[in-house]
Amino acid sequence: MLPPRLIRRLVLAPLVIILAVGFLLLSPFLALLALVFGLVARARAGHMRSLRLVGFALVWFVAETVALVMLAAVNAILITWATVLDARHTSALARALGATPQQVSAGLSAAQVLPALVGALLGIPGGIGLFSAVNKDGNPVTLPPLWWLVATVLGTVAAVAAITVVPAWLGTRRPPGEVLQSELA
Repeated sequence: MLPPRLIRRLVLAPLVIILAVGFLLLSPFLALLALVFGLVARARAGHMRSLRLVGFALVWFVAETVALVMLAAVNAILITWATVLDARHTSALARALGATPQQVSAGLSAAQVLPALVGALLGIPGGIGLFSAVNKDGNPVTLPPLWWLVATVLGTVAAVAAITVVPAWLGTRRPPGEVLQSELA
């Protein structure tokens, strides 16, 4: 039986990535809709007010996207640090048996990259589904180009890998004997 902490981590890590990737895919579509509707309104009314609304909508969605990316990055760092703390004893044993700090760091980072991959792959249909649910005017959903979806998945996985390297490396800095001895005390 898996400990509850591990079960929570296995569920929460992909869930947060699913939400972040889904909203990241949704934000540019909403910004584009705001731009198109704003330009149409401006052309009809000939007012500068509609142009200001379009600018506000674009700034809002860019700020939302940046906030979501930062939230996902902080989440990845905190989950990696919790994993490093949970795996201290196991990592020290692996190092005592001959694993290098780089190998241990790579293993701890890979433990975060796999849920991120699952989350990114599930976040794409989630974002498209969310957009379809928000799109109440009945217009057909225009899917982003395939290269954009592939770049989103690869970018998410690469970002999580890059972000998790530092906490994983910091967890391997203490000598294995010291870690194992402190676990006994």
